Formats: sequence, structure tokens, C-alpha cells
Amino acid sequence: MDMETTLNGKAVRSKAPGWGEIALRLLTYPLSALFAMAAATKVMKYATYRSYLHTSGLMGEGAAFWVSVGLPSLELAVAALLAWPKTRKAGLVAVVGLLPLYHYYVYHALNKASFLPCGCLGALPIAWEQHYTLNITVLCAALAALVLQYTVQRWKQGKR
Repeated sequence: MDMETTLNGKAVRSKAPGWGEIALRLLTYPLSALFAMAAATKVMKYATYRSYLHTSGLMGEGAAFWVSVGLPSLELAVAALLAWPKTRKAGLVAVVGLLPLYHYYVYHALNKASFLPCGCLGALPIAWEQHYTLNITVLCAALAALVLQYTVQRWKQGKR
């Protein structure tokens, strides 16, 4: 469906988003919000997050500093990539790449850490065990969006 609007006195024709683009937005915008929320939580509770990384035995003091600074930055970058259609694919690939690290983090917290930190650090108010389900759900959404992204690109190129 073509839409026509006026911009600076000139008619501008644009295409309305199709079902594939709408589905991609419905998959990727919540992922973007989730990654932005996770980064914001780590920044707001920086001292708690950094302390847990070190005292849980997950990593040393030096690594805890770099991870506690770098991971929220990376999460914000992924959120931005997901929010922009031209960089969406890179964001989805980053999500799929980061999820095994998150999965290991939850596994370590539940099975190897000397103590289980309170859930107050999490961006979502869920129990630690529920993070496994969340990670699988996010992974499935990201993989579905990658397949859909590929399908929509092929459709736009006329390669059905």
C-alpha cells in the first residue's frame, strides 16, 4: 500500500510497512527495551553489580571492573542496533551471541556461587530459576526475527 504525504510542499510517496516489517518490529522493539532496561539497572546499581561479579567467584577484581563497565555499554549498543531497522540484523546476531553468556551467568549464580544475590539487581522481577526460561524465550524471539528479517529482505528483492 502506497501512502502519499506532503513535505515542504512536495508530494512524497512512501510504502506502508508490510506484515513482515510489523512482525519484526513486534519482535525486536521489546528486545531492545529489555536490553536497555538491563543496562540501566546495572548502571543504577553499579556497586552492587560489580561487587557480585567479584565476590561470587565468577571473576577477579580487575575483570569485574571491566565487565561491570563494558557489559552495560554493550547492552545499550545492542538496544540501539535493535531499534534501528538498518542495523537490526546486527543487533539480533549480538543477542544470539550474548545469550549463552547470560545463560552461564545464571547457571553460575544458581550452582557455583558462594551466595545467591538478591533479585533486586535484575531488570525484571523474576526468580533466578525463571531466567533460564526468559533466556530461551529471548533466544527464540531473536532467532525468529533473524529468519523473518531474511525472509522480508528476500521478499523486497523479489526473490520469493
